[in-house]
Amino acid sequence: MPTRASAADPDSTDLEGRIYQRISGSPGEAITLAEFMRMALYDSDEGYYASGRARIGREGDFFTSVSVGECFGMLIARWIARVMGEGAVAGSSTFDLVELGAFDGTLADDILRWLPEFVDAAWWERVRYTIVEPFFPLRTRQAEKLHRHGERVRWVDGLSALHATPVHGVVLSNELLDAMPVRQFLRTERGWSERVVTGDGETGLSFVERDVDAAHVSCLPDQAAVGSVIERIDGLQDFFRRTASSLKSGRLLFFDYGFVEEEKPAGLIRKESLRAYRRHEALEEVLSLPGKADLTASVDFSDVAKAAVEAGLRYRPLNDQHRFLTEVAKPWLRGLESGGMDDESAKLLRQFQTLTHPGDMGRKFRVFEAER
Repeated sequence: MPTRASAADPDSTDLEGRIYQRISGSPGEAITLAEFMRMALYDSDEGYYASGRARIGREGDFFTSVSVGECFGMLIARWIARVMGEGAVAGSSTFDLVELGAFDGTLADDILRWLPEFVDAAWWERVRYTIVEPFFPLRTRQAEKLHRHGERVRWVDGLSALHATPVHGVVLSNELLDAMPVRQFLRTERGWSERVVTGDGETGLSFVERDVDAAHVSCLPDQAAVGSVIERIDGLQDFFRRTASSLKSGRLLFFDYGFVEEEKPAGLIRKESLRAYRRHEALEEVLSLPGKADLTASVDFSDVAKAAVEAGLRYRPLNDQHRFLTEVAKPWLRGLESGGMDDESAKLLRQFQTLTHPGDMGRKFRVFEAER
């Protein structure tokens, strides 16, 4: 992968200047990749997500299951209704739906429009939808989208705010984990080293290597081919501890793309997955447009499962989106077979086929479920 971003890039921003300042003030004049990603994606003024610059869909930088259409939200609403029917939540006057990484609120809107179709009035009256959103531009877009749902929807700034009103219900997210900052480790002939980011306004941003700190050495495998790259989500354990501590009873449902360790054959080089996207094209240099491009890395669900267990959650076998959505959709699909199909149903069916196609989204995306 090219490792240098030109300092003369016409798209350079004030954010780059702050990144250079952070680098120059850090030991060894370098910062971790996770720190770079945190600034590039979540800087409150110019971060790709935090500033509201990110766009999804045909006119944006990438597609998601939500941008395919309302079928995704409809099927999650069906799954939520099933969770309600199984009695997974007891002893609470509310049924909480908590979304992390809600972006513009489209998934929340789809779920809340469809859920009354699948639950009775008594259950529907118990539903409270909470969006965890620390960034004002995104919260503003979500509020505009969700105003029709009135006081049923509320916002909190962070997971810690949920502790005052414990969650009994479902915590869900779509493509949140792949947007979390990662640290990147490279296997060399001398052992493991960490790739970090350095540079200044004249030379631009680039990767260099440094020794791995003691806290991470024990988390890296002894056996790995020279040239292997491992990416670890920074703060994953803390994220799950805070999420689990707010969930008093119910389920966790995360959709994302990635792998489990067993899928990587032993002895083969582990390739890096970090990518930068802008206008549906992968950039050659992932450091080149901080704040103006999406940064994403495939999720290691082995790490996710371990973090969930350490946080006191029980996780279910990892599924893929094809199997998960197809199972949830069975009653709906049987209804289409027996009752005919109008234009609206045909549109939803086309979206379902896109979401579950084994050659694309159906196998690419995984579904991680856990419960307390």
